[in-house]
This record gives sequence, structure tokens and C-alpha cells, in this order.
Amino acid sequence: MMKNRMAEEIKKEKIRCAMLAGPSSVTAEATIAEMDHHGNLTVLRPGTNEWVCIPGDQNVVGRPDMALDPMGMVWFKEVLARKPKPTNTSPGLIYMLNGATQRSYTDPFDTTSPPIPIGPHWMILWPFDAKAAGLSPSIPVVTTDFAPGEHERPWPPISSTLIYGSRDAVLVDSFITLEQARAQADWIASTGKNLTTIYATHGHGDHFFGRALFWNASPKRALSPRPVRFKS
Repeated sequence: MMKNRMAEEIKKEKIRCAMLAGPSSVTAEATIAEMDHHGNLTVLRPGTNEWVCIPGDQNVVGRPDMALDPMGMVWFKEVLARKPKPTNTSPGLIYMLNGATQRSYTDPFDTTSPPIPIGPHWMILWPFDAKAAGLSPSIPVVTTDFAPGEHERPWPPISSTLIYGSRDAVLVDSFITLEQARAQADWIASTGKNLTTIYATHGHGDHFFGRALFWNASPKRALSPRPVRFKS
């Protein structure tokens, strides 16, 4: 009897924590289920909407309370399966309003680095080709000035937009490193457009340092052979 009562109390606490992972408008009618390391679900409480809330384990790094929509669930299960890229065909959403912990900003399978606390957040998940979308990869920041609990800091991905017509194109923001700028030049060349102008949205270097490469771009890159104008 005592064991049954304790098990019921544990179940109630898991449900309570899982329901706090997302907004009440989502979690009130959501299915509450535990998930094992293979992505298999054990239902604690059936729901009536399409969301699933999963209780985490605050004593285990990388096991946060979550509220997932169907495409968020597809994405998360494929992360667990270590698939090379997601297969969801529409955006997914995951809430983690109780916060989370992780060991790395860049390696989701890091099991040895110190834990990094993450505050309440939510994630929009969408499969895309970063190169085709004009998004630079994250790069590490070389620094010893870490916030409490941090042991690494990534430079966030930088977005860049190519606006073009039938022939010419304008680039809004270049990237920060030469390696990124070369990849960006190749991306623009693949469109066959003639780059005439680079605009910087503001004066931070990660939005214009890479522009110098374009000034010296060869015709082989299918860019304008004349110097491009830099405006801000």
C-alpha cells in the first residue's frame, strides 16, 4: 500500500512538472508521457490535443521538462537517434519553460563537459540547408571571460540576405571570417547574379568584415568585376 501511494505521488509530481514546461493553453489538455533514451513513450495521462509534455530529471544534465508539438517530437526523436538531419516537413515547436541544462552549445552528445544552465526558453525547429539559406555556422569565441556556469561561448550564427532581380543583386550583411566570406561568395555565385552593392545593417564587424573579399572577387565567382559599394 505504501509503495503504491509513493508511486502515485511520484507520478503526480512528474505530471505537475511536465505541465509547467509550456503555457497552460498548451499543457492543460496535453498528453503527459515519459520518454526513454530511444524515444519510446509511456503515457502518464492521456490528453485531447496534439501536444505531448515530458517530465525531465533535474538531476540529469540534458533531461529538461518539455512540451512538444508533433513536428517537435519528430525532430527530438531524430536527435536521440543521431540522424544526420531532421526529416520534419513543417516547423516544430518545443517549450522548455522550466529551463534546462546542457554540456555544450555545439555538441548535443557531449557527456563530459561541465553543465551549462539555460533559462526558460522555447525553440522553433525547421529543417533547412544553412548554406542555401545564407546562414553562417556558429564559431567558438576565444575568451576567458565566461559567465558563471559557462565553459565555452559560441559566436551565434549570422544571417545574410541576397535581394536580386533578373540580373543584379544586393547583399544585406556579409559574414565575419574569410572562410565564411568565401563560402558566401560561392553561394552568391551559384545564383548567377551580378552583385552590385553590400549593405550593412549596423556597425558591428560580424556584419561587414567579410566584405573585403567581395571587392577582390574574380569573374570566376560570377560577381561584378568592379568594386562593390559599401553602404550603412
